[in-house]
Amino acid sequence: MSITIAEALKIGALRKCKLVAGFQNTDNVVFFVDSMEVPDINPWLKSNELLITTGYSIKDDQNALLRLIESLASVKAAGLAIKPRFMGFLPLRVIELAERLNLPLIEIPEDVPFIEITHPLMKAIASRQTKYLEFSETAHRALTKVELEGSGLEEIAITVQGFIGNIIIITDHKFRIKAMVGGDNLTGIPREPLEGDSGLKSRIKLNEEEIEKIHSISGNGWIKIEECPWTICIRPFRVKERLYGFIFVVENEKPLKALELIALEHASTTICLEFTKQELVEEHIKRIEYDFFTDLLMGNVRSQEGAIQRARILKWPQPPWVLFTLDIDDFESVTLKRDEREIQNIKEEINNTIQTVLENTPLRYAFLAKSDSFTCLYSSKSIRNTSALESLIEKIQKTIIEKKNLHLSAGISGQFEELLELPTKYQDARTALKICRLLKSPKGIGHIDGYMLERTFLEIPNKDILNRYYNDTVGKLQTYDQENSSELVKTLQALVDNSGLRSNTAKQLFMHRNTLAYRLQRIEKLTGLNLARNEDLLNLAIALKIRPFI
Repeated sequence: MSITIAEALKIGALRKCKLVAGFQNTDNVVFFVDSMEVPDINPWLKSNELLITTGYSIKDDQNALLRLIESLASVKAAGLAIKPRFMGFLPLRVIELAERLNLPLIEIPEDVPFIEITHPLMKAIASRQTKYLEFSETAHRALTKVELEGSGLEEIAITVQGFIGNIIIITDHKFRIKAMVGGDNLTGIPREPLEGDSGLKSRIKLNEEEIEKIHSISGNGWIKIEECPWTICIRPFRVKERLYGFIFVVENEKPLKALELIALEHASTTICLEFTKQELVEEHIKRIEYDFFTDLLMGNVRSQEGAIQRARILKWPQPPWVLFTLDIDDFESVTLKRDEREIQNIKEEINNTIQTVLENTPLRYAFLAKSDSFTCLYSSKSIRNTSALESLIEKIQKTIIEKKNLHLSAGISGQFEELLELPTKYQDARTALKICRLLKSPKGIGHIDGYMLERTFLEIPNKDILNRYYNDTVGKLQTYDQENSSELVKTLQALVDNSGLRSNTAKQLFMHRNTLAYRLQRIEKLTGLNLARNEDLLNLAIALKIRPFI
């Protein structure tokens, strides 16, 4: 916000002066101009100060001049201007030391009065400061007006772009683009989101090293992205050390000037306010969604029209719907020896992870979290088929395993058209999840439409009937296996899986057909059933399905 040494050498009588050392540091900024009249001035030296002297007080002590240069360099002074009137000339040792320490050393001609240096320079510094203050005030007022009017991030970006002129991109902490102005055909950053991803990361192909560098930036930072031909200025915005996101300023046309960085600083404050405001709004909407969801489950919503109206206000997806629910497996052991804060953090991280996966899909959905259970209501038009849905759930499960080493099981409801059916469909999804766990499904995913028989077994109030059915059939084989270390139940399961085809069963079990024939004879003898009869084989298949429910 002030004058550099290079700029100072073009102001007033300094134009007649000669830079004799410190050529590499002419971008040093001058905030103050002072003169030296006493030999021991060290206590009064300041950073960004241009010290002017005749050296009279140390004219006979070259070592004192050397110490002065060392002291100026140590406090990061802007430079030293000497009129060697009483020394006769600048000693070579002095010039060499200043050059070695990169301290700009200026030689003032004998006929140049100090007032012709200090007055124009201080006037230029004051003028520059005034200009910066006026610009800062203008930017502050403009951005405050945008925030007070509630215009949002897009209008903030437009306002900042008006002051800076460069392309402005505002993202959240996950690099999801929230506003972008100033460029429609920018190389590497398509205007429209890529399919399945609204994040900046995929648009400009940030690698992990670049992401790490961006996260380490404090204040303003610059990076050169491998895939792009231009430099990007990045400013993170934080509240109490919490990172909310980033402002990206693309320097494809011109680098940012110090003046323009002021607008960027004001923008980060305004954007922080907008993000925190949006966060409060989102939290309020989540509470309303949760209350609506609970009202539907409890049967408190009796009008289909009323339910549709509330869903429309909350921007829930359009029918037809399918609902799936996810639960943390063995949650009691997960919470064991953890305090409540740790448990809540785990739930919050899982909640955020699931939503991140969902956000990067074309799924139109409403998402609700309750304790260790996470429920998603989505429009079945937005996903192709059951297989695609299972792939999405598997992706969620895999991500949670990788991040938290926790396992989730899922239950999927059937399709429905009316919101008042939600309580029934939610219970269907919970039932599918329970059956899935009872059956120890390898995928950890259960679909209620595929569990018609199992659901019947689960909901039969009198389990004695199932016990008798099982004990009179497969139960006999299980007892025999335990007493004789045999595998009759396993053999029967393979036969059922292969629809009674013995050749396929023998291949599956890697067993000779004679061995298989012997085992099947033993099964028929113990159960009194004929495995060649479809009806008897069906009875045994049903008994095998009963086993997890008794």
